[in-house]
Amino acid sequence: MKIKPLADRVIVEKIDEGDEIRSGGFALPGSEIDEERKKITKGIVVAIGSGRRDENVTEDEKKDGATAFIPIEVSIGDTVYFVKYNGNDFHEDGKDYKILDEVNILAVVEKEK
Repeated sequence: MKIKPLADRVIVEKIDEGDEIRSGGFALPGSEIDEERKKITKGIVVAIGSGRRDENVTEDEKKDGATAFIPIEVSIGDTVYFVKYNGNDFHEDGKDYKILDEVNILAVVEKEK
């Protein structure tokens, strides 16, 4: 795929697992969340943006080499969980993808060592 998301956005290839993964193990904010919003799904990160702009970096710090972006915490290839109704869906090369803001990613599956 030759698409690069902007800022703190992440492109995730959706994994079709058949059954819905419920949020039993995750603490979702709010006490009266609609049942449909509780459904979470899993995907693989295929592209990441450059990160969120760091508003605290001054022009002098930028000249000294400080980055003006806060890096994204997930990496390409990470398996992540997200609420299935967040983000924007698109279809490319026979696969289903979702563009998410980084804050919409609930968890990263840690790789076994």
